Amino acid sequence: MHVMLRNAKSAAVQGFRMTSLLFLGILLFGVVATASADTIGIAVGGVGLSTQVGLTPAADGTISYYVPLTTSDSGVYGARGTTSDTCSYSSTCTGGYLDMFLRFAPVQVGANVLTLNFSDLDLKGANDPTYFLESVTIIPTGGSSVLIDETTDPGVLSANNATQVLVLPMAVASNPFYVQLHFTSSFLSTTPSGTYANTIETVQATIKPVPEPLTLATLGLGLLAIGILSRRKGSITLSQ
Repeated sequence: MHVMLRNAKSAAVQGFRMTSLLFLGILLFGVVATASADTIGIAVGGVGLSTQVGLTPAADGTISYYVPLTTSDSGVYGARGTTSDTCSYSSTCTGGYLDMFLRFAPVQVGANVLTLNFSDLDLKGANDPTYFLESVTIIPTGGSSVLIDETTDPGVLSANNATQVLVLPMAVASNPFYVQLHFTSSFLSTTPSGTYANTIETVQATIKPVPEPLTLATLGLGLLAIGILSRRKGSITLSQ
């Protein structure tokens, strides 16, 4: 009878430890999944809206657009910026801009990192043509704007003759989260007279939470607890 009770107790302890191990594994998986989640931004008509606008994005969320060359072709992406336009320098090539609103959902409130991967955008240190320049101002909801142009490039992680990657810290206060991209185009005073056309460009926007100290601590405790429980389980198995 004593042996049967001892065996039953041992089985109960092992069952509890296995349940704890499973729970900690699920907790650990949840922490890792939360810390590594990326949310792709979609183009919408404005802050507070959720309907996707503009050209159909690629499977990875890459958005195609045109930065207008003239005031008459300027506006909000979806209504504008979906087709190429032309201008004649030095009479009509002026005032081109495009506002693109990106919606991110779901997002984790708190510290995040915004990554903007541009293709063919003519910014500093990359593929600026001889006479034509572009800029983009990143304006997060409730945050400070960041200007990226030919004179300054804060947040530019890498650049070559085809792409530029911007990585910027973002404080997210609410879900969903919106970021406005304000593109502008301009020509230098030395631009020769002639007809100019813009070309298609792309952006892929993602936002990712920054692991908080508590999250990292939980992750470490989870790993430690799983190691201890696994070791104890091995000891019990060997002693039987």
